[in-house]
Amino acid sequence: MVMVRKITLRVLDGPDRGNEFQDFPLPLKIGREGGNTILLNDERVSRYHLNILEKNGKILLADCNSTNGTRLNGETVMAAEIHIGDIISLGRSVLIVGTQQEITKRLELLDSSSPKGGGVLRSFMESDEWEDAPPQLKAELASLGVAEKISLENLHRLLPPSLPEGLNIEQFAQISDILLYYLIRIRMLVNASIPYVTSEKASKNNKVPENNSVTLNYADWQGLLELYAQTAKYLRNLKDY
Repeated sequence: MVMVRKITLRVLDGPDRGNEFQDFPLPLKIGREGGNTILLNDERVSRYHLNILEKNGKILLADCNSTNGTRLNGETVMAAEIHIGDIISLGRSVLIVGTQQEITKRLELLDSSSPKGGGVLRSFMESDEWEDAPPQLKAELASLGVAEKISLENLHRLLPPSLPEGLNIEQFAQISDILLYYLIRIRMLVNASIPYVTSEKASKNNKVPENNSVTLNYADWQGLLELYAQTAKYLRNLKDY
């Protein structure tokens, strides 16, 4: 017997604010026409705006060439994998993926996966971004009941996505070329930045050094190095395909 994957979507903002679409089986369609699985009373949402489906164990979002587009965690997308805690914006409507319990469970999982006991998680409520956060996001975070409140918009960025499976030789070559391009460009950035990042003047004053260069704080510098390492890891893991 094949189990049907289900998903819960809650409306944080927009004309349908407060509505909850719980345990809807996949695939599903979202729009403002009668033929959709989920109807939104939002004039800025297209008649058939987006689809959510499961493929190879992953939940995918696909925009249906909507007029105003679809944003996932603030970024415009045509197709993307979605996770518990992600925020989908379409028209004036803002939807969050998952129940409070599911989001709390994922936060705890991410916290326990950190080698430093949650050091990878950024304390959102203590950051400067908290003051500018949308009221509905603040309310959602406050209701989670977890020790460390995290920006839901950053949940998907904490863990790197997996490489796609079932690649043919052409797709394999294309992804390899893309990753190699990024590896070389990041390497160039790192090599060009090292003299300035280690500069005593730059580290003490935290100012733009001479010759029109810019500096990164240490956390951002480590983030760039982590991206460098992850790109190299992707290329290495491609050998196993």
